[in-house]
Amino acid sequence: MSYDLALDTTGNVYVSEPNAFSPPNDRIQKFSPSGEPLAQWGGPGAGPGQFNQPTGLTVDSKGNVFVVDSTNGRIQEFSSTGQYVAQWEGPLGGFSFTSKIALDDHGNMYVSNGNQVVKLVVR
Repeated sequence: MSYDLALDTTGNVYVSEPNAFSPPNDRIQKFSPSGEPLAQWGGPGAGPGQFNQPTGLTVDSKGNVFVVDSTNGRIQEFSSTGQYVAQWEGPLGGFSFTSKIALDDHGNMYVSNGNQVVKLVVR
């Protein structure tokens, strides 16, 4: 079961796969424009590069992938090949229950949580 998907500038497709299976996947998968598997990363946990309910994701113009790690209350950034880069934790309890993320042309992040609140994080 996938939750969200995003495209990069070359047409590759990134898919978030939350903990919906046994064993849990909690991963990101990358596919070519023709659907061939290219990479996958993540896995259950709270460490860098791990997820607990990866929901929303987006890709910037440089190919960096930003993933909402919902239950862990953070946003994680990865290279286009899945290498962990950085993370952000939101104010007042983090980004728990956040489901969507978007970037603007200036690199600002917009996220929404279960209460439909939009937050802005300047990168």
